[in-house]
Amino acid sequence: MSAAEGGGGIRLARPAEKIRLGQVVRSSEGSPPIVECLGDNPGACCIVPVCRLKGILVDAFDALYDVLNEYTWPTSWPGRGGWRKY
Repeated sequence: MSAAEGGGGIRLARPAEKIRLGQVVRSSEGSPPIVECLGDNPGACCIVPVCRLKGILVDAFDALYDVLNEYTWPTSWPGRGGWRKY
């Protein structure tokens, strides 16, 4: 996506039906880790030695993006056609 010239809005880099909502959310969030133990300094979390959540949280966020990716960018804004399930 890029900013559209003139009256505002965005210009899509590919057809709307090819753009998945999960891809949009993931790319807009950037690369910060979802929890400290997945970042550059896993020791920042004091429960790392005994924690069993790391894998579960990774699986949960992957599942979230998988569900979001079931929807494509709307050809018109929500309320005027809405998100389309793939």
